[in-house]
Formats: sequence, C-alpha cells, structure tokens
Amino acid sequence: GEPVIVRSGSHFAEQSVGAFSANPLRRDDIDRVLATTAGGAPLRGIVHCWGLDETVSTAHTGEEIDLAGQRACGSVLHLVHSVAAATTGAPPPITVITRGAQTVAPAQALSSQPGTVSPAQAMVWGFSRVVARELPELRFTCVDIDTANGDAAGEVEALYEDVLATPSDENQLVWRDGER
Repeated sequence: GEPVIVRSGSHFAEQSVGAFSANPLRRDDIDRVLATTAGGAPLRGIVHCWGLDETVSTAHTGEEIDLAGQRACGSVLHLVHSVAAATTGAPPPITVITRGAQTVAPAQALSSQPGTVSPAQAMVWGFSRVVARELPELRFTCVDIDTANGDAAGEVEALYEDVLATPSDENQLVWRDGER
C-alpha cells in the first residue's frame, strides 16, 4: 500500500487521502489514525519521527524539559499502546527515528561532528530502547540520523532503501553520511 503521513497537530483530522494530523499527546488520536489507515489490512511498518523536532538545553526550564519529554517520549508510548491494542496477530515493525542521540567514534564519522549529542533525542532513544527490551514482539528499531545532513529528501530516500525496506535483525542503527 501507499505510505500514510501523520503530522503533529492539535487534534485528529484527515486532511486528504493518506494525510492526517493527530495530537501526539492523545492516545485516542493515535487509535483513530491506526483504525482509519489500517482499514483491516495489516500495516507494513510504522516510522515514528515526531521526536525529531524536540530540543532541550540548559536555557530551558524544568517544565519546558518535561513538556519536551512528554511530547517526544509520550508520543512513542501512545503509539506502542495503540499498536498493541489494535493489532491482532503480528504487529507491524516500529522504527523510531532520532537525530543526534548517539555519538560515533571519530574514525567512523566522516563529516559528522562526533561528540555532539542532543539530550532530547537521547531521551527518545533511551525510552525506545526500554520499549524494545520490554516488548520484543513489537520488532522495535531505533535509527539515529545525522545532525549535519542538509539533504533531508536524499536522507529519507537513502534511509528507506537501506534500513526500512530491508528486514534486518539489527534494532539499533546509527546513520551517518548515508551509511550505517
């Protein structure tokens, strides 16, 4: 089937065929997306990118950091609960994308800036790793993408071809400069 795009919004809405908005902090919105998109057919996979926009720094208040964590990790939690509730049989694989959650050894980082980690992205990665360990039947994969890549369209295409379209036993991947 065709891919479905779900953008973060204030509430559930079907914007057009294959395009929705949903509030990542409301599980019933995620339930509605799954019910509408699946239409009885099993999903081939789910790619979660909602945490990519989250950032935190020392300039943020504790309340702002908590809210960023709720949006980033809470959306993963609601997705997991919705998939578990809506799925009969094998659940679709879930891939959570982060940006800059992991460092890479300098020898492996061709043009990336090693050592720079996003705390908000690391929060999503860590939470996703816990879900993967606690619920292995969900076939959860974490993919951390390059912070320095300016070619988002090319990155998405390469990521799809190498990681998402090819089944793998790997459940933690760091994607830098177009390579694992």
